[in-house]
Amino acid sequence: MDTRGKTNAEFRAEITETLGRHDANFDELNHNFNRVNDALQGVMAELQAMRIAHSHHSSEREWYCWYTKSKGQLRWKEFVSALLHRFGPTEYDDPSEALSRLKQTTTVNAYQEAFEKLSHKVDDLPENFLVGCFIAGLKDEIHLDVRVKQPKTLSKSISVAHLIEEQNQVQRKFNNPVRPATTPSFQPKPPHTNTMGLLGPAPAQRTTHPTAPIRRITGQEERERREKGLCFYCDEQYVPGHRCSRP
Repeated sequence: MDTRGKTNAEFRAEITETLGRHDANFDELNHNFNRVNDALQGVMAELQAMRIAHSHHSSEREWYCWYTKSKGQLRWKEFVSALLHRFGPTEYDDPSEALSRLKQTTTVNAYQEAFEKLSHKVDDLPENFLVGCFIAGLKDEIHLDVRVKQPKTLSKSISVAHLIEEQNQVQRKFNNPVRPATTPSFQPKPPHTNTMGLLGPAPAQRTTHPTAPIRRITGQEERERREKGLCFYCDEQYVPGHRCSRP
């Protein structure tokens, strides 16, 4: 801007004109930015609608079929609005309250992912609130050790929790080492000798039978029993190895 040879009034007029042109440019830029932002919001909503419309989940798929059948031909904006009303967040959802109730049930990594997913839904949460919620939701075996470290940031709390988890895992392996499977040692059986045929059973294995009382018979009875093949002491047939069944 050349100010040589110009009066103050001319100079002020030129500055006002220049600023006016810049204001108009800023207004146009802001207007274009808002248009782009609205378009992006619409694209995100449509993408979510398309995802649910083509979802394989039975509840979402059934709602889509019911809605399109009951409403017939409808405009895309109406469908997106109904879709977000049915499956989107409600005004009663409070991510900060859900964040304070969140608890670790498996690994620190899974708990971290769930915590970050909820925390991203709330703006301007103070760092000390996030740190307190994260530590409070950890398992008891990790919670106290992380508190002792007194981390000041969420990232530090997450790092310490991962470290404590790994330390506990190593400690459990040390206390419960895996023992290799042992195979029973081979014990050769002593050679089996069969002496039953030569000497008969050992004295402790022999069965004792009560001795039958001596029965006196006459010579005539002896001859008759011998001819009939009867036992001298009972009335049963005599065969080799015979034992009287009655005294």
